[in-house]
Amino acid sequence: MGVDVDGDGKPDFHLTLKSIGLIIAAVFTLGSMYVKLQMDIEDAKMLPPAAIDRTEYDLNHAWMLDHVKDLEQDVKDLRSHVEDLQKDLYSKKDR
Repeated sequence: MGVDVDGDGKPDFHLTLKSIGLIIAAVFTLGSMYVKLQMDIEDAKMLPPAAIDRTEYDLNHAWMLDHVKDLEQDVKDLRSHVEDLQKDLYSKKDR
């Protein structure tokens, strides 16, 4: 079945049973996704607001401090390794 959109007498595109079925399926899928999303939004509105309490903040802060200390130790180890490599390099230059 050809559909004439601009009125020039020639069909601009053809609709088959397969393409009509695909259009209906796509509309149904998008509609059901929209309804599901709206239901999820309504459910989320009923939940109490999420609050960050002091314990969670303290745990996060402690984790960051531990992470910074670990990084500082890694930097010290790398510096000592670089110093050892520089000593080895200078000793080889003297030969």
